[in-house]
Amino acid sequence: MSRPLNRSSMSLVAAALLGIVQMYLLTILWGYISAYTPLPRWLLTLGLKGTALHAVVFLSDSLLNVIFCLPAAYAICRLEPSRLPVYLILAIVPGFIWQYRLFFTDTSLLNNWAMFAPGVLLALVPLPLAALLLRRVLVHRAPQRVEERT
Repeated sequence: MSRPLNRSSMSLVAAALLGIVQMYLLTILWGYISAYTPLPRWLLTLGLKGTALHAVVFLSDSLLNVIFCLPAAYAICRLEPSRLPVYLILAIVPGFIWQYRLFFTDTSLLNNWAMFAPGVLLALVPLPLAALLLRRVLVHRAPQRVEERT
């Protein structure tokens, strides 16, 4: 006989599921964006090349990733604010392991780690950053408790 899941366990499962759905949706969304975005063409016509081009594209991708992570970050922030780091880890790790599973099986890929560093950062940083931004906004917008004096 199994015992029912308590609220904390349900929140842990919800955070992991949110992370998996977030990774799936981001994969589909970035596939579409990479095929149809005019940004690289615009930057090339402006004369950006090499490192400058890569830096601008990385910064725009980072900003878009944070924006795309806002719905999942909001849901995770609503679970239980005191356990936010645990929920963020549970939301990020499954998708990260799936995206970089080849590194765990073929360690020769680590020889070119610098080439993969921007992708690793884009996989690990946007959701926590979005959650921290939302948490700051939600804390400041929450109604203040007024203690009654008797």
